[in-house]
Amino acid sequence: MTWRDQLQPASFRGVPFEMTSTSLTAGRRLARHEYPQRDVPYLEDMGRRAREYKVEAYIIGPGYMSGRDQLLAAVEEEGAGQFVNRYHGTKLVTVAECELSESSEFGGLAKFTLHFVEAGEQIQPTADIDSDRVLSQAQFDAFAAIEDDFTQQFSIDGLPSWGVDDILATIEAFLQLDDFRASPVTKSVSSKSATLIAKPASLASELVALVRSLDYVTGVLDQPYARAGSGSGSGSAGGASVRGVVQRQQAGVTALIKRAALVQYAGLAPNTSVSTAGEVQVVRADILRVFDEHDYAVGIARPSAAVASSLKVVRTSALAHLSRQNAALPRTYSMQLVEPTPALVLSYSLYGTLRAGDIVKRNAVRHPSFVPAGVPLQLASE
Repeated sequence: MTWRDQLQPASFRGVPFEMTSTSLTAGRRLARHEYPQRDVPYLEDMGRRAREYKVEAYIIGPGYMSGRDQLLAAVEEEGAGQFVNRYHGTKLVTVAECELSESSEFGGLAKFTLHFVEAGEQIQPTADIDSDRVLSQAQFDAFAAIEDDFTQQFSIDGLPSWGVDDILATIEAFLQLDDFRASPVTKSVSSKSATLIAKPASLASELVALVRSLDYVTGVLDQPYARAGSGSGSGSAGGASVRGVVQRQQAGVTALIKRAALVQYAGLAPNTSVSTAGEVQVVRADILRVFDEHDYAVGIARPSAAVASSLKVVRTSALAHLSRQNAALPRTYSMQLVEPTPALVLSYSLYGTLRAGDIVKRNAVRHPSFVPAGVPLQLASE
């Protein structure tokens, strides 16, 4: 294979262009030490210097302005981008400077002088915080606050049997959800609920413990909050007032289970399997969404100050744990191929290693021998 056969089509952020020449500046970072009355200097090696690429490029043709504008937009886009150098292969770079020249003498031609600098990565020492343990402690405190709040508010004293039955039906409706039915503990709690309902502390403890045993709580979170009734709570007034008391206790049971599920979700979501920083952002958005839905739910009694504070700490701890995971995951960038390429070839060209499986999985490529051209591909930066 001759050197011409090894040349690659030049592009930046997937925007193709022609290259006339390129130059590479490389070397070491040196600190020069020269002392009085000493003829021999001392050079201290501070490590490899960032590689810099200077490229003479052009876009030509009757419709050159479209390509010119695309390349200019790619150059001015924030952050690092993928640069395919005809002679040196694929590099992750940041644009330091770009000079564009056009003239009537050479119509249909846009000349670019591009100065790329190796992007590298930000590596610096950080404090070692056990964010997972911090989140676990925040969950523990929140579960305790939720139980305590329910215990102080819930009571069936003075309620008629039909009111107690309605509250038990609310509990049973939750226990019939798929999330609960998957737990081996559910049947035991269900069989004891008629006894537990007269003991608010025990009922709260059993229901919260059941929620904490779940691996999935999305079904619970999707259930609407029950509206709190307006009864006085004495249980001795007319039927309408008693109905209000029953509804308030039903709303309390609903709030207990859903708030516990919210805390449980905050612990489960950050530990889902993610492979890129982009996937972490999706999980982060989900956590914010479920907490916002709780905060702005219509018609429910507001949580106590202790519960509200503990839920806020849980949310903050979950997001902090996600951020810690995010820092250890590769970033992704988008690029387009000029022609269909085997995943194995693309992997070796980008990374110098065999990571074809990652490319195929990340982009749902139908056949690893034909990674499609002309469509945005999501690739890991390392």
